[in-house]
Amino acid sequence: MITIVNCLIHHGDIRRSPNCAIKGLILILRIFQFGPVEVLKGARESSSCLVFVDNLCGYWAAKQAEAAWEEAERNQSEMGKIETSEDKLTCLLIARLASLVSMRIRFHARHPEFSSHYTSQGEDESVPPKMPRLFTVKSVSALLDLGGGCDAVCDACMSVIEKGLEVRKES
Repeated sequence: MITIVNCLIHHGDIRRSPNCAIKGLILILRIFQFGPVEVLKGARESSSCLVFVDNLCGYWAAKQAEAAWEEAERNQSEMGKIETSEDKLTCLLIARLASLVSMRIRFHARHPEFSSHYTSQGEDESVPPKMPRLFTVKSVSALLDLGGGCDAVCDACMSVIEKGLEVRKES
């Protein structure tokens, strides 16, 4: 995982191209979900992945704020004409996706008893992790919210990528 994160860090387009940022973050999510258990364990133990994702989140959140400011200035100068900047929405989407990746890394760092597939890591997968019931319920609830958020944001990201591909076809 560290090798992939290093490649993404040195890939300049991850900060210039929304599609590259989306694809890089989805790649990280998919590797966490479908990769070997060691990948998630490595991300929990190494700060480079978390630092990268948090920095990417901050960068795209700042870009979203900048686009929102420009949109507000443009709308004010045109008095009454309200536009929604796609740049603003795309930047917000990328920041949200990065935030979800960060939340996932942090969750698994706090709860190493859960595997990347949201199951316990004990020998018998049907037995829930040994912890107080309230803690188990809160942990599983947080995991379900995180998983649902990731799915919704990934769906929105795919529609942004598809729209970008349609624009290129028309050009």
